[in-house]
Amino acid sequence: MHPSWSLPARWPYLAAASLAHKWTRRIPVEWRDPKKADFDRFSETMREHQDDHVLVQCAANYRASAMTYLYRVVVEKVREDEAAEDLHAVWDPNDNATWREYINDIKMAGHM
Repeated sequence: MHPSWSLPARWPYLAAASLAHKWTRRIPVEWRDPKKADFDRFSETMREHQDDHVLVQCAANYRASAMTYLYRVVVEKVREDEAAEDLHAVWDPNDNATWREYINDIKMAGHM
């Protein structure tokens, strides 16, 4: 990981914006092989901090935006088209077979 992508490298920017930071959990998600357990850990962390403002990030924000999209749709029951607007502002997972399949599998497991 490039050092400028790490959360500690971003702390000065958060402080300058008067934002408090608390390192909660690192959830490594393998780009080429995301697992259901990754989404489960992500969901658990989000539920633990449901009353907090949470920054979700990754190197390019592809994994972060996909996980956030899935959480909003599967757990929070946000309308899929509404959640997809935010996801597609970052990227279109339909352009990546691995992530297209992963997202569909998680949504199906969530009984959408």
